[in-house]
Amino acid sequence: MNFDRLAPYYNGLECLLAGGLMQRCRTTFLPETKNCRNALLVGEGTGKFLVELLRFNPHLKITCVEHSEKMIRQARQRLARARLDSSQLHFKHMDALDWTPTTEKFDLVATHFFLDCFRAGQLEKLVPLLAKSTAPGAIWLLADFQMPGRGLRRIRARMIIAALYLFFRFSTSLPASRLTPPDNFLRAAGFVLLDRRLKSLGLVHSDIWQKSDRAHRRPVGNPIRDKRGFQRPAKRSFRGPHRCSASHSCHPSAGRGGNRILRRSGLLAVWPAVQNGRTDAYDMKSSETSKNPEA
Repeated sequence: MNFDRLAPYYNGLECLLAGGLMQRCRTTFLPETKNCRNALLVGEGTGKFLVELLRFNPHLKITCVEHSEKMIRQARQRLARARLDSSQLHFKHMDALDWTPTTEKFDLVATHFFLDCFRAGQLEKLVPLLAKSTAPGAIWLLADFQMPGRGLRRIRARMIIAALYLFFRFSTSLPASRLTPPDNFLRAAGFVLLDRRLKSLGLVHSDIWQKSDRAHRRPVGNPIRDKRGFQRPAKRSFRGPHRCSASHSCHPSAGRGGNRILRRSGLLAVWPAVQNGRTDAYDMKSSETSKNPEA
């Protein structure tokens, strides 16, 4: 895989084919990097995310691993035009699969539109390799293409992704010929998904993952997808008595037949009292019903 031949035209192609979509995906979770001090950027390309990261966090120490020498040159030129201090930035011209974990630990990893370049067997090696260099609690940002659930969105995405793989395999000798989601490899490396944002009808997504200490952390909420492939928030657990209206989803009367069920059980009249913790209200209503069967 070599992007040298494509490097001079990459920014123009991205702007022509995707507009600002890919850059919006790269910077979705940029505010979450404010407390990071040591970052590892892999497959950064022409430095679009790198520049925004340094603008947001100018004191960040950054190691950038890039296989294409011409891409590194493009990134350096972009930094010079932005007049950003690059004294804490170190480029490593190497294949990411040849990365050797060091004693230095990173609290931020970013792999934007990069992991989709590899086959499943390569991801199985690459993800744990990068994860070994991360500190406890490190965050991993990634943006990539994905295949929506079904319907016209899936057909559209399949056509676009197939065309992209055909083009990049011809122009850069890309090893992958189809999309392999990295989710399982990240989970196996000890990371949990904190949030995922979908864009362009589910064609692309932006993720933030965090290295988890299972003794102290648990997933904040893995995304749940509906039948159309859109993300839905995870259901919240019940946290004790609280007030809610009959139209609210947590009210027992919500949904079809709810009021009828409550009326038959004798709970409809005493539900506000039950909400306030007065369990004796239901006992009182039950005793009245037993004395007067016609009630």
